[in-house]
Amino acid sequence: GSWLSVAKPLYNHNGVQVATVQLHENIDTKAYLETYLVNGILVTFIVGLFVALLFIEVINQQISYPLTELAHTAEQVSLRDLSARVELPEYFTNENGRLLPTSSLGSLMDTFNAMVEHLENDAREQRDFIAAITHDLRTPLTSILGFVTGMLDGTIPPELHERYLGIVQQEAVH
Repeated sequence: GSWLSVAKPLYNHNGVQVATVQLHENIDTKAYLETYLVNGILVTFIVGLFVALLFIEVINQQISYPLTELAHTAEQVSLRDLSARVELPEYFTNENGRLLPTSSLGSLMDTFNAMVEHLENDAREQRDFIAAITHDLRTPLTSILGFVTGMLDGTIPPELHERYLGIVQQEAVH
């Protein structure tokens, strides 16, 4: 076996060494080395596992958070909320807020936002078009209704009906 020895000098209040304490222990080098290696490897493995799990969780958050946000926004859009947009996390953008070219998931989110913006613009144009058509139809219909009501209630005398029916015909054609 091997011996492990430790010596410690003792001094009095004047700083003069008055004694030495020595401790000696017979150790089994092989058993000590095995215990040290097993404990060292086990601690290293546990620390490495913890670091790996932490790394996996960070990566998972960077992937799952954007996907959850994308799914939530897609649900809002499916319920006809075309003002909904996906917020790009900071790690997908540079200091100017522009999308990093290496981020596939960020690119998907950015493309989704562009698609929703196009849908919103198309819906706005469609509403404006329908409003314009409705207005264009309502103006001659109001005129036609006025002439027909006037003929039916007697405001327009029967001898003028033919003249006003000609006007109604022109309004209907145009």
